[in-house]
Amino acid sequence: MVNNFTIAEELHRRNPNSADFARDLSVSYIKMGDLHSGLGHGEQALEFHQKALEIRDDLHRRIPNSADCASDLSVSYSKMGDLHRGLGHGEQALEFYRKNLEIAEELHRRNPNSAGFAHGLSVSYIKMGDLHRDLGYGQQALEFYQKALDIRDELHRRSPNSADCASDLSVSYSKMGDLHRGLGHGEQALEFHQKAFEIRDELYWRNPNSADFARDLWVSYCRMAQIEEHTGGGKALDCWRKAYAAISEMKQRGILLPTDEQYLETLAAKAHGSEPAHSLPAGSGQQSHRVQIHGYYSTPHPSANGAHAAQLNMEYQKARKAWEALPWLKRVRTPKPEPPTGI
Repeated sequence: MVNNFTIAEELHRRNPNSADFARDLSVSYIKMGDLHSGLGHGEQALEFHQKALEIRDDLHRRIPNSADCASDLSVSYSKMGDLHRGLGHGEQALEFYRKNLEIAEELHRRNPNSAGFAHGLSVSYIKMGDLHRDLGYGQQALEFYQKALDIRDELHRRSPNSADCASDLSVSYSKMGDLHRGLGHGEQALEFHQKAFEIRDELYWRNPNSADFARDLWVSYCRMAQIEEHTGGGKALDCWRKAYAAISEMKQRGILLPTDEQYLETLAAKAHGSEPAHSLPAGSGQQSHRVQIHGYYSTPHPSANGAHAAQLNMEYQKARKAWEALPWLKRVRTPKPEPPTGI
């Protein structure tokens, strides 16, 4: 990667007016930034992504009618927002996400029949929703999640046989469910998680060899069980048992993620009606199109103090990033940061 990066810089230096070489260099900066981000080097990642952003901003100014240049710039804004969010810089993240959203909305407006731009816009809405949720602004998060849901529902209707469209829609339902649960809306939360479950159940039975869809299914059972417990419903134990059966089957088939092994004992206890020694996380906090039961961000109640909630959430995110960047052995010996509660 370093050799390719050096070549890209030299080609751009020799051909400063070439849009192709400029774009290639921006891609190299993006890859270097992603590499540093994966290694936990947040500041170095920011430097490389900032360089990519500057190139892409210049290309967009030079070729304002190019959808490709606009899309590339949108991606850079999104990545800068992701990095700042991970570093606990909420306001900076919001600024970059807003710029990403502006371009995504414009691309969708100019290309209303493009499924790709529609999906890109839904992702921008999701990121805005996630950040507003982190900052304690539940109602604004709900509005962004709803916009993403509307787009994904339409894409699913247009491509009913697309597993990707169905999976994206289930993610939106799950996020709406998690947010309503955090806002204390038990009935709405259960309704959205039930819709997510129905899609995931169908996806799994259509793709029984998919570890991703199998995982999504047992996570959905957990979500519904947690809500049933919270609202006093009578189906919690049945959901826990189904979740345990699903995760146990994944273990037997050898497709259970190592990071999910920790939930086997917890779900076994829940399935037998007893309280486990370790609790399950309560939110999804997806960073990608797949559901994750770990690495989530808490959802403050709307009555919470917004500034205080934001501070606690951002401190938690920064601590979690630092913990994840530790060497494996040190990470095992270091307690994992816990999400803030009661805010």
